[in-house]
Amino acid sequence: MQYTANLGVFMAEAPGSLQLEKSMINRRNIGARFGSIIACGLLSGLMAVAWGAEREGRSEGRGRGPARTAYKEVPPAATRQVSYEKDVKPILMENCTRCHGSKKHKSDLRLDTVDNILLGSEDGPVVKPGKGAQSTLIRSIAGIGVEADKVMPPKDDMLTKDEIGILRAWIDQGAKPDAR
Repeated sequence: MQYTANLGVFMAEAPGSLQLEKSMINRRNIGARFGSIIACGLLSGLMAVAWGAEREGRSEGRGRGPARTAYKEVPPAATRQVSYEKDVKPILMENCTRCHGSKKHKSDLRLDTVDNILLGSEDGPVVKPGKGAQSTLIRSIAGIGVEADKVMPPKDDMLTKDEIGILRAWIDQGAKPDAR
């Protein structure tokens, strides 16, 4: 990827593809120069998403998980015993509870406690204990069998295969709270 900047024109090139060009409004106008710097930063971010590194057969987005494209199949369950408190809850707290927590619960779904998860949403159960791959929760976060606007989380990067595997294993293992 090559970036070229001068006082009159901003241009960005990606190998074998797109050329973007933006003339500055007024060379003496500091705001226009600053705007070009901002545009350069935004453009490089967009280009990083568009031409990002390949990972798990999909292009990488801006962060830790895959970009907003559905998996081809439900990722496999983790092969170890999964703890709700140590493994599942941190994933849900980081990725889900902004919209499905105690303060805000879109679709009448709360994912902040085991009891709330098992209650499900306004559309019914989201977890089928013992059947992780068939659970609405797993299918929604993997983007399988759901419309594009129903893939969760809706704005952030998708969960990784390992994170989905942990959630699936927990559901396969009965979706129970940790023994006390």
